[in-house]
Amino acid sequence: MEINWTLLIATYGALLSTGSLSWNIFNELSNKGKLDVLCYLGQMAIDGQIDQRDHLAYKITNKGRKPIVIGSIGGETKEKGFFIPFPLGEKLPKELKPGEFALFTSCSPDTFEMLNDNLEYLCAYDTLGKRYKANKKEFKNVINSVKSKRNERIASN
Repeated sequence: MEINWTLLIATYGALLSTGSLSWNIFNELSNKGKLDVLCYLGQMAIDGQIDQRDHLAYKITNKGRKPIVIGSIGGETKEKGFFIPFPLGEKLPKELKPGEFALFTSCSPDTFEMLNDNLEYLCAYDTLGKRYKANKKEFKNVINSVKSKRNERIASN
């Protein structure tokens, strides 16, 4: 049996180029921006003084391989979405390069009014309109913390 070297090399080249093309397509499709949105309640220290008000904090980290511009932060209720218009911390819009993070906070009574059972999730939006939701467990912790603080205020009055 004689080996047809031309056919063998051509087949090898076709398989190698198909594999390379597939790998490049996969990389391009998976090379999307990804934001990790962490939400929690906390207090802030400004110039060594602790602000006793509760702050809703968003720590947003770019875990993708491309820069992403954060356009707004907020959440959505069952009826509509809401935005935190002037968060403290970083200014919006804010570009995050891969691996960078930004911290935004709000202590507005309007923000805390939205944190109730009607709220479905907290999120950040990029300038292209893509929504990045906060982790469900952390979201539930925020809602439960706000509920307990409301109950404490009601009980103390």
